[in-house]
Amino acid sequence: MSPLNLIKMLSIKLFNLFRAGTAILLCGLATAPLADPLPVWKSAIISGSQHLSFFSMLKTKPPGHEAYLKRLMRYDGLMHRPGQGPQKLLSYVGLKPLIGYDSNINNGLPGDEFNIGKFTFRTDEEDQAKAGMTVGARATGTLLYSVAPAHVLKFSAYGSYEFAPEHSLSKHAVGASACLGSHVASYTWIDSCAGVRIAEKKNASVEEVYASLGGSQAFATGWGHHEAKWAFKRSFRDDYPKSYINLGLLSAVPDVGALYTGVSWGEEIAGKHTSRWGATASITRPVFKRKTTLSISYGNFGGGSHFGEPREDNQYNVNLKSQVHKNVAVSIGYSWNNSNVAFYDENSVLFGVDIKSISF
Repeated sequence: MSPLNLIKMLSIKLFNLFRAGTAILLCGLATAPLADPLPVWKSAIISGSQHLSFFSMLKTKPPGHEAYLKRLMRYDGLMHRPGQGPQKLLSYVGLKPLIGYDSNINNGLPGDEFNIGKFTFRTDEEDQAKAGMTVGARATGTLLYSVAPAHVLKFSAYGSYEFAPEHSLSKHAVGASACLGSHVASYTWIDSCAGVRIAEKKNASVEEVYASLGGSQAFATGWGHHEAKWAFKRSFRDDYPKSYINLGLLSAVPDVGALYTGVSWGEEIAGKHTSRWGATASITRPVFKRKTTLSISYGNFGGGSHFGEPREDNQYNVNLKSQVHKNVAVSIGYSWNNSNVAFYDENSVLFGVDIKSISF
């Protein structure tokens, strides 16, 4: 057996072992015993959704909920009196360090050679994907105003810079957005946003202006509290405009945690290799008294070609994130890409340390 075939065989066995391990981990996470009770309102809070938390607090009214509910109502514009002018609800500036592992810091090609017919071509070493640890920082800023009863206006901006010492490569990104949030009925919200983002690293840059319209509806069933979400986004870039649609369901389930399932659709752009559709699922719950999230996702990409051959990629991701300290969360995961053009097949380990921002 040739070394190449041996490597391929080992890769397949490791991949199957990883899939089996992921299934066992997912079942174990969903059924792990809880050190403390997890009522539905706690599951709503750990979901991270302000809307679902608001709904669950109103429905259950746990002891001491008044102060928390009042803050949620204030940030939703429900404390704004008719006739009053804009009122600042929140101002925030934060700075956080970034530590991670990037499997393709230079947006390079995943393989070192490819075939066209009977000919084999090698890619330049500089054009091949470079992987390594990255360090950097991210700055964020937010302004939140109540502009009318049940209407809030949020301005957000961010900037980040990361450096890979091993390869002397860097990447940076900046962005800003303005969003109007409207509480249009008892448990119905509409959000409209406009923004811009710029991201750049070696061999790749993105400049995008976008607008989006979305909403959510909270409701209850016999097994928990839920928030159905939808969003339509239109992005405008120098090379092409594109539309996206996202649908999702976030559920707070007692003694289980916060569950999310979602699907997405992206307009296919002829001649461009972009996302076409995908799906994601996650569970968030305490594990050994630490907030832990396990997520899995799938994405289908197409529209482009490889030397005249239509290209289609199927990308899979598994990620586990745990709050190891009140100020530190650690994530580890695995990503693999299956392409009909074998040159683009790749596997990547994902690693990151999320440190709580220092606010000013």
